[in-house]
Amino acid sequence: MTTDTGVTGATQIGTMFSTTEIKTYYIMALLDRALPRLYHCNFAQRADIPERAGGTAEFRKFSSLSVATTALTPGVTPTSTAAEVTNITVTPAWYGSYIRFSQEFKRTAIDNILEEFIEMLGEQAGNTADQLARALFVASGTAQIVGQSLRTSLTTSDTMTGSQMAKAYSTLLASNARPFEEIDGRYAVIMHPHVWYDLQESPDFRNAYQQAQPRSEDHPLFTGEMYDYMGMRIFVTSNGYYETDGGASTVDAYVTLVIGQNAFGIAGIGATGFDMELGMGGTGNPPMPVDIKAHPIGEATPSDPLGQRGSVGWIASQQEVELDSTFCVRVECASSMGSN
Repeated sequence: MTTDTGVTGATQIGTMFSTTEIKTYYIMALLDRALPRLYHCNFAQRADIPERAGGTAEFRKFSSLSVATTALTPGVTPTSTAAEVTNITVTPAWYGSYIRFSQEFKRTAIDNILEEFIEMLGEQAGNTADQLARALFVASGTAQIVGQSLRTSLTTSDTMTGSQMAKAYSTLLASNARPFEEIDGRYAVIMHPHVWYDLQESPDFRNAYQQAQPRSEDHPLFTGEMYDYMGMRIFVTSNGYYETDGGASTVDAYVTLVIGQNAFGIAGIGATGFDMELGMGGTGNPPMPVDIKAHPIGEATPSDPLGQRGSVGWIASQQEVELDSTFCVRVECASSMGSN
């Protein structure tokens, strides 16, 4: 198989893709792009900043009042209760990418290159938003390290179990974290496939499904769709975070996020583009709006006086913030499928 690769920063021209695009006879078949399932942006409180509104969002958190256990004295007005509110501000940063192409390439390429480029860029924008959110999430919350006190001490036997999932759920309940109504009143779990494998192999997790589900072809142990467990819905994605050699010696360290409402916030500045709905099955908030910027061939510019080049790209703004560390548990573990 021959792969033609364009040059970063260059204009895509016919000769760059000569072996796969420019030929007399061509079988019209394009390889599907393998993409991760994108979930991280869905489980954060969203703030849209209108254009020309300063570029900063403010999340406000009101603290719970202490219980009033002192009996009232008849005829005596008690002292008033002070309410406390915390302001958390966030200023989104801008991100973007584009592809340039020549008039020659557009007219001689067999495929609809503009449509393909837009699809590729949209996928890039979504993955960018997801990984930006992931970077904050996996460094936040309450750490729960399987079998050890430090991530760097994880061994190959410190893998995910149903008991560890129940422990994380209990931690969120004790913190009064609210579940997501969008996923039927459950906490959200974002997990790497290698961690999912160890979880479904653990006896307590497997026994729960064997006892709770009817025996049929739709049983989760046959379909692999084991997404609800003890008040949590599990979302499995290759974008689940892991740190190569993050544990002891060469053990890879994986981070599973167990999230309640209002653990995180994501802000972006309003755009005239579209909201990319990421994730599967209505998992909550989409990420920030993204503008697609297309400059067709034929528009003369100072750098292109003959209008021989065009471009298509995207631009978006996003910033993430931790709102309450007690509303997320990050379970850190090893995996039997890791490169240990």
